[in-house]
Amino acid sequence: MSGLLSNIGSIRRHALPAARFAWARATGKKYPLMVTLSLTDRCNFRCEYCKLPELDRDEMSTADWIQAIDELADAGMQRVSLMGGEPLVRKDIGAIIDHLRARKINVAMNTNGWLVPKRIAEVEKLDLVCVTLDGPPEVHDLQRHKGSRARALSAIELLRSKGMNVVTMTVLTARGINTVDYVLERARELGVRSFFQLVHDSEGDPD
Repeated sequence: MSGLLSNIGSIRRHALPAARFAWARATGKKYPLMVTLSLTDRCNFRCEYCKLPELDRDEMSTADWIQAIDELADAGMQRVSLMGGEPLVRKDIGAIIDHLRARKINVAMNTNGWLVPKRIAEVEKLDLVCVTLDGPPEVHDLQRHKGSRARALSAIELLRSKGMNVVTMTVLTARGINTVDYVLERARELGVRSFFQLVHDSEGDPD
């Protein structure tokens, strides 16, 4: 009986978002199905193609983020991507992740990987981790941070050892445009998927 009740509860939790999505598609109503939360501009790196840490903008407090998450979840949010800067520099990242999970939200995070071992208790609660991998050391370390390519690979290996879903993200710069094969080879070895993006204006969307 307990197993049957558990299955019914699971079906009910998944049926409501699906029904809301179908209703929105049928009526043309929009709601925040997938949301990106930029938690901070702060970062422990100074990547040559990113100016976010220099903006020095105010951050929302933990309470602000909890309220925003509740409002978005009530509006229909089902998946969220946590971005920065580097999200793991926030001391309250665990509380934010815990609240998202309590609201039954699928949670992904983009990270440079450096702080993953230190924050693994929080990180392993995520549904997906995206680790930046720009290429071999002569590319990755030069445009991101000395020693960071090795730390990124170690972070991926740690996450995979815990059975986590991991992808890599490569920023294709003029220096690293020929590193695609290298990244794909590392991805095959590590058992992860790879994504690529062209370098772009890192100061945010144009006015």
